[in-house]
Amino acid sequence: MRVNSDKVVTNLNADRLDGQEASTFLGANARAADSDKLDNLDSTAFGIKMEHNIAQSSECDAPGMNNDCAPVRVVVPPGKSYHVSIWSSMSWTGTSTAQDIDYCSSRIGVGGGAQGSHCVTPFSNVSRITLPAGQRVAASVSGETTLGPGTWDLATTVTPVQSQVGDSDRNWIITKVMVRDASAPAPQTQ
Repeated sequence: MRVNSDKVVTNLNADRLDGQEASTFLGANARAADSDKLDNLDSTAFGIKMEHNIAQSSECDAPGMNNDCAPVRVVVPPGKSYHVSIWSSMSWTGTSTAQDIDYCSSRIGVGGGAQGSHCVTPFSNVSRITLPAGQRVAASVSGETTLGPGTWDLATTVTPVQSQVGDSDRNWIITKVMVRDASAPAPQTQ
């Protein structure tokens, strides 16, 4: 169709979109005044930070004690609280006899920064895996907690029950931590 007239035709006005003048809309390179906000919140309100650390399993294998491996330090400033998710993965190679290894994503003290009170896992449970003689195994665990003001060293906790594990440069323990400001609004779930 071709139009060679500049007359305005009733009910055929291309200068409007849904009854709005072109000046109502932002231009292609324009920026809305509140474009740096989501649900009217500044982007800093959604503060999320992730960190991780890694250690060889042979560095964390003293038998019969809680070995804190691959720690990640979290500092919570006064007046704040942080939601923290901790993921731990690990692998070991067994020695000449089978043994059990207890592990959890981290141990946190109740009512302060002291380590050792409970595991940061669902229901505070310690997990256990049997390491067969001469075999390689892997495991993982995760948990969440809320931390108050202070300095927190979050580390995968490993406890070989009987003896040390076999030495191998292929066996690692990894601690990964995601920190969210607890005062930031949480996404809605259904």
